[in-house]
Amino acid sequence: MTTPALAGDSPATLTEASSVTPRGDTADALRQQVLAADTGHSRTGQILNLAGAAVVAYVLVTQFVRPPAPVPPSLVLWLGLVAVAAWIVRVFVPLRRVGLVTGAEVVMTVCGALVVVPTGGLTIAPVFAAIVMAIGRPARPLGYGIGLAATAVALQGVLLVVRGDFPVVLVLGMVAVFVLAATLGFSRRQSRIATAGSELLAAERLVAAHDRVRSAALEERARIARDIHDVLAHSLGGLVVQLDAIEALLEVGDVAGAASRVSAGRRLAASGLREARSVVSTLAPPEDDLATLLADHRELGGTVSLVEEGAPRPLDDQQSAAIHRALQEGLSNARKHAPGMPVRAAIVWDDARVLLTLTTPRAPGPHPSLAESGAGHGLAGMRARVAALPLGGEVHVEDGAETFTVTVAVALR
Repeated sequence: MTTPALAGDSPATLTEASSVTPRGDTADALRQQVLAADTGHSRTGQILNLAGAAVVAYVLVTQFVRPPAPVPPSLVLWLGLVAVAAWIVRVFVPLRRVGLVTGAEVVMTVCGALVVVPTGGLTIAPVFAAIVMAIGRPARPLGYGIGLAATAVALQGVLLVVRGDFPVVLVLGMVAVFVLAATLGFSRRQSRIATAGSELLAAERLVAAHDRVRSAALEERARIARDIHDVLAHSLGGLVVQLDAIEALLEVGDVAGAASRVSAGRRLAASGLREARSVVSTLAPPEDDLATLLADHRELGGTVSLVEEGAPRPLDDQQSAAIHRALQEGLSNARKHAPGMPVRAAIVWDDARVLLTLTTPRAPGPHPSLAESGAGHGLAGMRARVAALPLGGEVHVEDGAETFTVTVAVALR
């Protein structure tokens, strides 16, 4: 009996499937694409299968054509050659042509099984190959491959009953070989499923890493936008206050006072430009300390007092920036909505958190023109910035009838 030279289909790969980004249920679709990613035999598999088919065809011809073989050739030879031809078709036809592939496997199984015993077990090779290839592909139903194996076994039983001259031991041996082919195909199928699962897991991890990078980039963009908003609101709002004051001083002829205001405005603009460059280029935390923010507010005509309680603790860059931006935004809002009103700031330290509270009295009379420039982005950005801190934090706003209070709590542990 000739031993079949068999090489299985090329294993499933992620060449095409990896371009799919799994979202929810599409991960199942990706798994199916992974399992169905076979494109046919590898080059080595094609060569080995072709060599096996050639050996079987050569032995068949030499065994059944030489004298005293009947002329024309017997049906056994024709069935054997048809099984070999179907084997060659199965090897070279792309697996996406399901109908042709299935037909080739069925012909390999039926024709080969019908003449296994008359050829002395020679045509068991195409039957063995068909069963292994059909069961070994995860993209094909398992029942289909098992059905081919059962067909081959059933044909041996039918031939044993119809042709009583077949040796029972030989028939049983053929059946055992078919069972072995089914077992080998199932083992190959499980191996490919495991490989596909590993590749799918790697693809999902890659996609998850991509999503994390993308999310981090979006968060960073939002943080930069918040910082730029705070810088511009502080510096440009302050410049508007200075320009209004300069205009009023020039109207009454106070040139010295106007010149002093111009100098203060220039320093404020320079500070805002420096911070904007820091945000855009290095994304570093603000360089000015809280005392500078208070001094800028007073120089713009505002009134602010700061009370600090408890023992200060070291803050990281993000926590320091959150406190800095919160005070900056609170003072900018006070200049816009309540110019000239005294702002009370308090910083309270304890073991678990640092608490910044800004309280601004309501300005009497109509809203100043600068108040119309606000769009609510400052408080929203403040909340987002504090919420994004590694240890977390909270922002509370109390919009009372007489005062407007913003409380920022930054967790320290």
